[in-house]
Amino acid sequence: MIGIIDYGCSNLYAIKNVLDSLHIKSKILINGDSTKNIDKYILPGVSSFDSSAANLKNFLNWSEIYEDININKKYLLGICVGMQLLGTKSEEGEEDGLKLIDEEIVKFNISKNLPIPHMGWNNIFLNKSSKLLNGINERNYFYFCHSYCFSNTSSEINVAYTNYGQNFCSVINFENIFGVQFHPEKSHFSGEKIFLNFEKL
Repeated sequence: MIGIIDYGCSNLYAIKNVLDSLHIKSKILINGDSTKNIDKYILPGVSSFDSSAANLKNFLNWSEIYEDININKKYLLGICVGMQLLGTKSEEGEEDGLKLIDEEIVKFNISKNLPIPHMGWNNIFLNKSSKLLNGINERNYFYFCHSYCFSNTSSEINVAYTNYGQNFCSVINFENIFGVQFHPEKSHFSGEKIFLNFEKL
């Protein structure tokens, strides 16, 4: 059973609907819900870094979920801002991140005449193999909508990168922690493949 953490962020039901269509068992976790029978977690994100970080830290079950992830090593998938929250801090705000990944989040530094945010379809290039990306290659396109990204594209956690005026980290993995900068719930077949791979971990 996958637990989708409802900490005041949108896109929860878009994710739930895709998981349901794939016959992947999931549950939206609201404040006070037990994490019993939850095997994996999804941390969505369609909001600013600071409001998301503050809301998550006020989530009643967060300490229980954090222990499940950090000590019991259950899998976590962060999506968009949910991926950025895994880091230490962001140039977008003042709040601390979850510090599950020892990297900072920075704003795009693009000299070319490209609009910010980076919005629309783009592909990814694999740096290393990952079970989350089984069956995925540079011919798969994903939907992005963001102005910030992980700062260190050469980091060991950088499983795949994308180019938008500059290379940026679009998929991360550190032990049981995964993150995708794109929105798999909006990425049709390619996004479905991500969810299926995550369910199989």
